[in-house]
Amino acid sequence: MGGPGLPQALGAPLRTPGFRLVDSRGTPWLVVQPEGPYAALQAFSQKKGPLLLLSHTGTTGEILAPFLEEALKEGWFALHGEIALRGPSGPLVTFSLSKSALRVQPLPETPASFLARYRKEVYLVLTALALLSLVALYPKVVRRGKA
Repeated sequence: MGGPGLPQALGAPLRTPGFRLVDSRGTPWLVVQPEGPYAALQAFSQKKGPLLLLSHTGTTGEILAPFLEEALKEGWFALHGEIALRGPSGPLVTFSLSKSALRVQPLPETPASFLARYRKEVYLVLTALALLSLVALYPKVVRRGKA
């Protein structure tokens, strides 16, 4: 049983708090937002063999008890696929990544500061202003040089 950093350390299929499952055409099938914690039961292969990982993305493990109760209420045979997910509320979702065309894409993290979030746009505006000032000042500099 592990916390938020364990899936990343073990190379599990679901590693980030926010992700989306997309099919081969890029159509989103499931989106898990990072605002709410979720619990996950993941079965995957590693170099040393198969691994079953129970993890959560919350700060405490309080989400694990209701998750396990719902996931295992009919026993292990009730689980279909190698990944089972459940948030603080809502149904249990199970799916298979190995036997389907679904793949995991992490959601882009939103930077905290305004400059970090809009860095490209700020640099483009500053470059455009610099070019405009050079174009505006060029005739004055050329006239001054001839005189």
